[in-house]
Amino acid sequence: MGLGPATKFALLPDPFPFWRGGTLSEGRVAYETWGELNEARDNALLLFTGLSPSAHAASSPQDPAPGWWEKMVGSGKAIDTDRYFVICVNSLGSCFGSSGPASAGGTSAASIVSGLLGSSLYLRISKGVHSMKPRLP
Repeated sequence: MGLGPATKFALLPDPFPFWRGGTLSEGRVAYETWGELNEARDNALLLFTGLSPSAHAASSPQDPAPGWWEKMVGSGKAIDTDRYFVICVNSLGSCFGSSGPASAGGTSAASIVSGLLGSSLYLRISKGVHSMKPRLP
């Protein structure tokens, strides 16, 4: 499965510091969006993929292929894209567009793994995601 036509990319601060030490150069996060951001900018909902899926949680006009959470995300569904501006981000270290071991730019698998893993993977990833503050194009 490759990246779909609706995939966008946000650049991370360079260098991006990992919570457990080390940095990531030229980091990026793949994401997809559904719905519209309202004028008050208070209807955004951030959806995380876990460790392995792509950011393609649901179909869209840009990519009509069914997503991995097709029954949950969309018009009139539990995550209602008529109400919310949904942003689904792909995890760092994934093979679906975000910076990972196969990325160009000299990032090694060891630096990503050591930056993300620890005794509590969830907390490490949450801390990393919290500090991303990507620059959207």
